[in-house]
Amino acid sequence: LNDTNIITGMIPTEIGNMESLRELVLDDQNITGPIPPQIANMASLEVLRLDVNFITGSLPPALPESLIEFRAEENAITGTLSPALGNLLALQDFRIFNNELNGSVPTELSQLSNLQILYLDGNDLNGSLDHMCPLRDTYGGFLEEMSADCKEGGKIACSCCSDCY
Repeated sequence: LNDTNIITGMIPTEIGNMESLRELVLDDQNITGPIPPQIANMASLEVLRLDVNFITGSLPPALPESLIEFRAEENAITGTLSPALGNLLALQDFRIFNNELNGSVPTELSQLSNLQILYLDGNDLNGSLDHMCPLRDTYGGFLEEMSADCKEGGKIACSCCSDCY
């Protein structure tokens, strides 16, 4: 920490040794570099919040399956969304808007039956999100809020998004 209580630098790879940690909230800091893949070793982690930092690189190939909330909005995360995200069955809140992600949204995300919030807008994602419609609360699921770049002329087709940008 510096004298204004701002954390700077990269997330150390040793973070993966904190297997009992349940929440890691590093919003509005000066975190740089990638999310270390060792984060997947944090077997008890339920909340991972990394909003509004300077995180770069792609998402790790795996995240803890115990995650309920994953937020990394307003960073510079690149790459694609992995189909392995569909293994995060406890996930309720996934916010990754305003990054530099590309490619299509994996259909495996439709396995996230507990998902309540999904924010994907502000990236360079393409394709369709209609495979997520059965999860929407209007269709009997729990997904209350879903946003993407689906306005007319956008790269995402979504007939059930709550917000299109």
